[in-house]
Order: sequence, then C-alpha cells, then structure tokens
Amino acid sequence: MTETNVIIIGAGAAGLMAARTLAKGGKRVLVLEARDRIGGRIHTVEDAELGAEFIHGNLPVTFNLIKEGGLQARSASAEMWQYENGSLTTDTIFSLGWDEVMDRLNELETDITITEFLNRYFNEDRYVDLRAAVCGFVAGYDTADPDRASSYALRKEWQSEDDNSQHRINGGTGLLQHTSKRRSKMPVVASH
Repeated sequence: MTETNVIIIGAGAAGLMAARTLAKGGKRVLVLEARDRIGGRIHTVEDAELGAEFIHGNLPVTFNLIKEGGLQARSASAEMWQYENGSLTTDTIFSLGWDEVMDRLNELETDITITEFLNRYFNEDRYVDLRAAVCGFVAGYDTADPDRASSYALRKEWQSEDDNSQHRINGGTGLLQHTSKRRSKMPVVASH
C-alpha cells in the first residue's frame, strides 16, 4: 500500500465525506471501519431503510453528491396522520402547541435538557399530550434521549428547519455512501 497522509476512523457519513474532501485535495486517505460495511447509521437493505431515511430540506451538498453519483431523488413530503384511541387524526406535535414550545425555547437563557424544559414550562395537565409528543419527536426523529438532549441544540436544529420538503434517494440512501467511496478512490479497511 502506498504512503497514507491521513487515517480516518469510521466509514459513516461524516468519515466518508471527510475522506472524500481530503482525497479531492490530493491527500492519500485510509478509512478504517469496524463493521463489515460502510455507511454508519445509513444502512439500506434492499428497499428498506434501517437508518437514515430522508433528506430533510434542499441541501446543496447532498444534492450535488446525488448528481455526481448519477443518482436520483424523489419527493417524500407527505401529510402526517397518526392512529390514536381507535381513530386516525392529523393532530401531531405541530398542532398541539409547537409554536408555544419554540417561543419558550427562544426565551431560554440557560441550557437544560428537553425533559427539564418541558417539566419547567409545560408541567400543567393540559400539556400532557404536548410533552409526550415532544419527547417522542426527540427520541424518534432526533434519536436522542430527552433526559440528556440539550434544549439549546434542539432549538438551533428546529429553528433551521424552515424548509419542510423531504426527499428519498431512488434505490436507498446507502447508495450515497458507495458513490462517495468510488468517486474518491480511497481504500476502506473493514474489520468484522
């Protein structure tokens, strides 16, 4: 093997993107990965996404990678419904008081966990569904523990999501990882 300038630990999205950028800059990059596959939390099996599923918003870097790889994305924006107490409803976190949550988050002067935030500002019985919805959103969408997740970090993320468009990559998000690896011609050493 030729001399390596940079070794990157982990062939997830961040590791592969860092390796791609460095390789394009003329560096010889070696990526080490503990799993027998690349992609980290991005993992497509046939047509099923076992990790990252959507592209949230119109992200120029991501769409340039899609174009570079000869891939295509389709719109995945949809109306949200949920089944609760024997019926379908369009009531979601966004109709239960999301604006009030964001207003309170914007007033925060000290970072606290999202659970502490909800208990402090939304502790009345009338907010029981809102608290459950916010915690469910944090745990599901952000894959974070509400008892540990930073209100400041979530506030920053949620404020930046003013573009509600969502996309899916035809053939699965995992194709982006393989395209990144092929384009930069970097070696990935996997151990399993």
